[in-house]
Amino acid sequence: MTRMSGAARIEPAQRTDLDEAGEDLQLKTACTVKALDLPATAAHPASIMLIVRNGGPLSSVHDHHDDGRRGTIYYRPPNEAILIYTPAIRQIEICADSPVVR
Repeated sequence: MTRMSGAARIEPAQRTDLDEAGEDLQLKTACTVKALDLPATAAHPASIMLIVRNGGPLSSVHDHHDDGRRGTIYYRPPNEAILIYTPAIRQIEICADSPVVR
């Protein structure tokens, strides 16, 4: 990975791996990953944080127009998971709002 101002840039070969991972997870939309190096502190060893984002299941809301008509707006709410890998203690922490995303 090429380091860029604290974030890792995903190379094309790695993007292919991410696309395959998205297929394995049966995701409906593309998956993006941002990697950050977390420096060691007095309380915790150095870690790598991954932020994984993709579009959630299709959802909709009703919209009331000024002229009294009702319409429907379709959208995909974002899903986001944060993974923190600490190699020194061989630990992976996973944080997300819902168990499905985790």
